[in-house]
Amino acid sequence: MRYFIKPSIFALTTIGASLAFSSNVQANVEHLPCPMGSTGPTSSGICNLGVLPDSISAYYSSAAQAVSADGTTVVGDAMNDGNTRAFRWRNDGAGLLDLGTLKADNSGESFATEVSADGSTIIGRAQADDNNFRAYRWVDDGSGMLDLGSLRTDNRGSSEAVDVSADGSIIVGSAKNDDDRDRAFRWINDGKGMLDLGTLKANNTGNSIANAVSSDGSTIVGRAQVDVGSHAFRWRDDGKGMLDLGTLKADGSGSSDAKDVSANGGVIVGHSDSDMGEERAFRWTDDGKGMLDLGTLRADGSGASWATGVSADGSTIIGRADTSIKAVRRAFRWTDDGVGMIDLGSFRTDNLGSSLANAISADGGTIVGQAQNNFNENRAFRWIDDGNGMLDLGTLRTDNSGYSNATGVSADGSVIVGNAVNDRGEYRAFIWRTKMQDFGNLLVSFPSLTNDSEIAVSQQQSVADQLMGSSCSAEEGQKCLSIDGVVTNAGATAEDIGSRNSTGGQVTLGYGVDGKTTVGGTLNISATSLSNSGFDLGANTAASVWAEYSATGLAGTGLQADAAFGKGRASGKVTRGRDLENVMLAAGNASLETFFAQVSLGYGVQIKDWLITPVGTLAYYDTSRSAYTETGSDFNAEYDRLSMKRTTATLEFIGERRVSERGTLFLGAGVEHDLKADRVALRGTSDLPGVETFDIESALNRHQTRGFATVGYSHELGDNQTLSGSLRTGQNTFGNSAQTSVNLSYGIRF
Repeated sequence: MRYFIKPSIFALTTIGASLAFSSNVQANVEHLPCPMGSTGPTSSGICNLGVLPDSISAYYSSAAQAVSADGTTVVGDAMNDGNTRAFRWRNDGAGLLDLGTLKADNSGESFATEVSADGSTIIGRAQADDNNFRAYRWVDDGSGMLDLGSLRTDNRGSSEAVDVSADGSIIVGSAKNDDDRDRAFRWINDGKGMLDLGTLKANNTGNSIANAVSSDGSTIVGRAQVDVGSHAFRWRDDGKGMLDLGTLKADGSGSSDAKDVSANGGVIVGHSDSDMGEERAFRWTDDGKGMLDLGTLRADGSGASWATGVSADGSTIIGRADTSIKAVRRAFRWTDDGVGMIDLGSFRTDNLGSSLANAISADGGTIVGQAQNNFNENRAFRWIDDGNGMLDLGTLRTDNSGYSNATGVSADGSVIVGNAVNDRGEYRAFIWRTKMQDFGNLLVSFPSLTNDSEIAVSQQQSVADQLMGSSCSAEEGQKCLSIDGVVTNAGATAEDIGSRNSTGGQVTLGYGVDGKTTVGGTLNISATSLSNSGFDLGANTAASVWAEYSATGLAGTGLQADAAFGKGRASGKVTRGRDLENVMLAAGNASLETFFAQVSLGYGVQIKDWLITPVGTLAYYDTSRSAYTETGSDFNAEYDRLSMKRTTATLEFIGERRVSERGTLFLGAGVEHDLKADRVALRGTSDLPGVETFDIESALNRHQTRGFATVGYSHELGDNQTLSGSLRTGQNTFGNSAQTSVNLSYGIRF
């Protein structure tokens, strides 16, 4: 196997083989470079996302506000020629992308507040031509920001988008109406603009603010004015308007505010006035019991608390609460297990510091925010329930001193974003990850994909075999039609080759030219499933034209000959890194095409009740995979076009015998041999250190010679119609498992 890599040389002999590499690359195993489009990491592991590429000063600041649930997209704000601009950062090497503004000349300021779960939709507020800030929606389609408008009749006035559903389809926030009041809105892409959610006042006047929307988009929460004060609300698209969630006061007076909601809208959290005269964190569920007071971190249960977030499943709530230490408030975690609030602590050794929880992972297992250390510096933290307390994520300073703050976390808790100070005293957006990629497995991912490519090529060529073996016979001036269903299966093997399954159907149509020769064509559509493979291709479509000759026509004795050629194509996603621990998946879209041609000669001899026909076949395949570029990982690659040619010779003996008035038995056995078979060689470039250029040949063991056997039965239905079935099994090209095909066919001559 070849594995040419510059500037370092690696020796790999098989998948999972040991790796030999130079010491300069060995150092990268402990501290891998930061994601593309960032710098670092620092000694604490955080990576600097930098500033906008066209900033007039390298001293401008940036700050991350949120990260998508899948951890691929970071949004926030950064300075650009003196203005603050919303940015998007993705792991594509492009750095921060300026999202622009709503002004015609793209001047002014903008801010990003949230991003959808898959990173496709970004929301916030941006200046418009009238200098008002307006809610916007940004998607990566080249059209720039979409102005969501306001609730004024003339569509002027200000608005702000604060949250978005998981799929990006529903956006919520607040906007000015004709009375210059702030009103909660919901926006969906239906051309109708914003929907005013109203208030809790009897005459529907006053103010309201939407703070969050559930991931499924069903539930919006916030606060709205009541006749006296303002209350937390829940709004659903059920025609009932806002639901007043009340307060924690026995008489229902006072104020409350709903800050967050679980993924399905079932759990709402926030804070409310209480009978003790303090604001208290609450949890609300639709069980008729009203708000639940979550308490505080004081031993006597007094003091104030505020809930700021809830996990996707509603099981875990975060926020901030008073402690028994005077003037000290700390981050808390609350779960419905009878324990109540848990004090997440701080970084001070005397435990007198303050802390704040900003975000929580989907399962509630990871909490991020900031906490004071012994130098009274606020530092970004990560907390998981491992008994070790908070983890200090550090800063971007060389001596690891100064300020940092964690503002967002991915759904699985593996990606954390925020902002931190650097050596020059500027603030920079950062990304920190719990999962550093395994360098050895990263290297293995390339030859593993090479082997997957070899399997995918072989599977498509087996579909070509089905077409080249399909024809029908007709007498002079007669037509023939065959409709086939084919299922092919090959089991998994110990060589890391998963099971291979193909299910398809094909239609063959022929025309009898002179009683001896039939010409026609075949169309095949099939779906292939490759387990343990990086290839996830869609439907394979293939077509062929063919001609067959029989010296005695339908009798089948004497010289037999046929020829066919055609082409098949499938396209879909190719993923590198599957089934490798601590490797981020990198994927791209590619197509796989095979041109094929075949000629065969045989001679039918009647020996008693059997028609015996030895057949020799020569087949040619030319398969190519398109060039493509992958994305999604810290280290991505560009792949050159792949081409593999194969020529095979097959010798088969076919026996045919009548077993009833209408039934015919078919038996066959043969051997196929590769006269010449190119091996798949993966070539291209990557940004993985030491693997800037690669040329990797498949290491799979190929069976050059393969035996097979076939049994089939055909039953005449009358009126030149037949129904037949066959079973073929034989040695697979790769792996030790057999490949078995079942074919059912209906044929008619007319």
